[in-house]
Amino acid sequence: CIAGVHLIIHGQTLNDECLDIMAEKGMNASGLAAKSHMSNFIYRVLADQAAPSRDALIAIAFALEMNVEQTQYLLRTGSHARLDPRIHRDVAVIFALNRGMDLPACNDLLYEVGEKTI
Repeated sequence: CIAGVHLIIHGQTLNDECLDIMAEKGMNASGLAAKSHMSNFIYRVLADQAAPSRDALIAIAFALEMNVEQTQYLLRTGSHARLDPRIHRDVAVIFALNRGMDLPACNDLLYEVGEKTI
């Protein structure tokens, strides 16, 4: 959401999508904030008061233990570019998602391959 303008794809806003996945995973907002390493910002996203960056959505995807397909949908719902296998950094993120890594492990991998961490 940008200043009250909801990002909607297939009738689902970004915060609705996050809330649905959180419910499926049995996670509350404080758990998502801790696992995504975004503290109070996550509450603004869930309240539709802030539009998360692409990296913030990727961090949310790791926190929610999403697979690549779910992450791609989340990025699209948030109006961001999908993970692209032609981009070195995105390949590392896809690899980490496929291996079930958490966010710190993904960041370690990104650092090791010389890419910007999330």
